[in-house]
Amino acid sequence: MKINPVVFSVVITVYNKEKYIYESLKSTCAQLLKPAEIIVVNDGSTDDSLQEITKVNDARIRVFTIENKGVSNARNFGAKQTKGTHIAFLDGDDLWLENHLEEIHKMICLFPEESIYALGTSYEKEEKLIEHVYAVSNDQAKRVDYFNASLHHSILHPSSFVVVAELYSQLGGFDIRYTNYEDVEFWFRLGLKYPIVFSSKRTVLLRAAENSLSKNKVCLNSYCFFEDYDHVQTNNKAFYRILDLNRYSLALICKENKKREKFKILCAKIDGKHLSFRKKIFLKLPSFVITGLKKIKEKL
Repeated sequence: MKINPVVFSVVITVYNKEKYIYESLKSTCAQLLKPAEIIVVNDGSTDDSLQEITKVNDARIRVFTIENKGVSNARNFGAKQTKGTHIAFLDGDDLWLENHLEEIHKMICLFPEESIYALGTSYEKEEKLIEHVYAVSNDQAKRVDYFNASLHHSILHPSSFVVVAELYSQLGGFDIRYTNYEDVEFWFRLGLKYPIVFSSKRTVLLRAAENSLSKNKVCLNSYCFFEDYDHVQTNNKAFYRILDLNRYSLALICKENKKREKFKILCAKIDGKHLSFRKKIFLKLPSFVITGLKKIKEKL
């Protein structure tokens, strides 16, 4: 799918990010390659996020406040408001380096026939910067298979990928049934059909917001358990490994939250050859031990 010229539309979704959204929005406005428009979707925030958004004065910004129905719905709503050829997403607590869109544009020029582009990410926690490690460790953009390239860490993140607007519309965007693992489900749909143009050059800074999903009370009804992928047939062996690694993560969440039946169902689907010895041991540990180990890991 070749599109020329490239016009970037940015979609920023916000739910109770008053401590972060101002800097996130400023990082978008400060891009060396300027986006044509910046769509901010205030997803029913109950804090002062909206007031922080209005502090940024830029004619390209359009703000929409909608009823809170989850991040998938917010992203899809924002995408429908765009007019550009390519949509770049940013979560309301993350930052772009000033060259982010410029680097994406270079990738599009190198691979104009492709539809999905992504750059590397770093993670900020308690003033420490952690660089994500990828199976593809090359600053030069290349066309890769999502699953093989994501065996160490996913090459796609909601704040780091750009997609051709037409394709996003055709796919229906993120599945609004889910607000947890909704991004992974979308990556699966992309990865099973399309190559990804990726460079591990890190232009995105992910920040651990205080109200992030990982710190909220778990509601498993909002989680994607990948039932739609139970019977997928593909020659891509890495797909099955990535699928089982996500099932493993979900199984631990179920065990922690004492959802025994769901835990058993997930474990029955996992092919043991896709798990390390350590992961197999974790599945057998009591829930209170898993919770304790997670707390220790967070402190460390």
